[in-house]
Amino acid sequence: MKRVPEDSDHIVIANALRRAGVFFEHPANGEHRSKKAAAKLKMMGVTAGSPDFRIYTIPPRFPWACGVAFELKARDKGFSSVSTAQEKFLLKLWEQGWVVGWGRYPYAIKWLCWLGYDV
Repeated sequence: MKRVPEDSDHIVIANALRRAGVFFEHPANGEHRSKKAAAKLKMMGVTAGSPDFRIYTIPPRFPWACGVAFELKARDKGFSSVSTAQEKFLLKLWEQGWVVGWGRYPYAIKWLCWLGYDV
């Protein structure tokens, strides 16, 4: 299986969050699947645009927040913004009281530290 360059950044961030004792998840939305498997997952509730990381440990800097959602972008590409589906999903989370963001690996760690996580 060919590794996507972004995979290693996801693993580094997940490991940093684990070491810090942060309660989070990384939904497995991004992998390529057969049309049959994709249709089944959609029926089960998998939603396009779901962010890469959902952090349930309340960010120390924003104790009023419900959680943190972060969409990680690949380092090896030029400027990467979120897709329309990702933008809609992040906006819905923001409207529900979540802190949301997106960016590349080095920025992600700095942002998590800024939010008050010890990563």
